Amino acid sequence: MTSLSPRSLQLFRAPGQATWSPALFAKMLGLSEPDLAIALEIPERVIRLQPDDASVQKKLGSLADLFDRLLELNPDAATAARHMKNIRIRVLANRTLLEAVKDNESEKALRYLKSISGGQSG
Repeated sequence: MTSLSPRSLQLFRAPGQATWSPALFAKMLGLSEPDLAIALEIPERVIRLQPDDASVQKKLGSLADLFDRLLELNPDAATAARHMKNIRIRVLANRTLLEAVKDNESEKALRYLKSISGGQSG
């Protein structure tokens, strides 16, 4: 995982908490927590009852890294959220960034975002 920017920390961690909040991610992405669990292939009971679980935190951390990169491209959080869950990307086998995280390919998605921020076409 890349270093965490204050942006994702402010958006996806409850004040005073050291872990990512599934509820805050779900809210930003316009999903229910059960839908977020489905989108990330995490059992709903785990995301609801054990949000500090290492597998949950790893996927949420990957989402935060991608979200921060999207915010570097366009600082509007709502636009970044729509892009993350709705825009299919050819170099990611026509998957969304959210689907890439689900498939444990967040590093590939980060490389894509870095390449477009450097001026290459995606």
